[in-house]
Amino acid sequence: MSGQQALDTVIIGGGMAGMACAVGLGLTDREAIVLERNVHPGGRMSGLRADGYEFDAGAQYLTVRDPLFRAQVDTWLAEQRVAPWQGWVVEVDRGDFFNRDAVELFVAQPSMGALVRHLARYCDVRERTRVASVVREDSLWRLFDERGEEQACCRELVLAVPAPEACDLLGSQSPALTERIAHFETTACWAVMLGFEEALPVPFDAAYVNQSPLGWVARNNSKPGRASREAWVLHATPEWSAVHADLGDSEVLAHLLRALESALDLDAVDPLFAEARFWPHAAPIHTLGQPFLRDASQGLSLCGDWCLGPRVEAAWLSGHALSECLAG
Repeated sequence: MSGQQALDTVIIGGGMAGMACAVGLGLTDREAIVLERNVHPGGRMSGLRADGYEFDAGAQYLTVRDPLFRAQVDTWLAEQRVAPWQGWVVEVDRGDFFNRDAVELFVAQPSMGALVRHLARYCDVRERTRVASVVREDSLWRLFDERGEEQACCRELVLAVPAPEACDLLGSQSPALTERIAHFETTACWAVMLGFEEALPVPFDAAYVNQSPLGWVARNNSKPGRASREAWVLHATPEWSAVHADLGDSEVLAHLLRALESALDLDAVDPLFAEARFWPHAAPIHTLGQPFLRDASQGLSLCGDWCLGPRVEAAWLSGHALSECLAG
């Protein structure tokens, strides 16, 4: 038997879904602990600050479709946690660019990850806590790290992670749930962050890119609340990222810098700062079609954007809906 005190609810994953679930439970005075493997919560909304540059490395913006999320975004707008992004977003095809239908875009400020960190202020978050496996024993969930050391035990377990990671964590502990999501796949994405001394000579602020290794490029400093230094984020296409998943960072930087020059019809560019980051589970390919999965007999729940769609909104709705279910 473990010496760990049994907790009420443990949430693995400190991204938007996990934090929305934790905040919702906290509003009902239900104890919930969030375990986050990284230094800070944020998940795929995390970014990078370096040498005076600021980059949203993962999620680029928020969109709003659901009335419940609209109400939440309105609250964040009033608190100045979120602001409209008025950047000019176009479609680029081999140097030519075209306007796209206008869509209302919002960004968290001063970074996308700051919104998750704001929510974390209302939660008990234990950072740098990696869970490698879970075991159901004596009506409790026991959580272990890579060394087999127990990190926590709880009555209710929430996995707020991508579906493939949830399957890996559960192993054979919940055949009913893992069978539901065993085929769920995600796309990978190479992200590149570039900092320049002067503004790149393009009139727009972001672009969806056609016929290129790149799928998206954005001038990060065009977003409200960011540092003014010229900072660009490049996202490779899922196809290119999958084929080149094993490339080293320097090779990825070289490939995608050339792709940027070609896509935007630029002369050779020379960034002062460059860094690459690989997102192995950037976006879900398959979605569940419901806000969460739950096996009440096991005290086990799964949530995340993969339940409803590849959007920050979907992650929040998933975690929020699960919190309402758990709170009863």
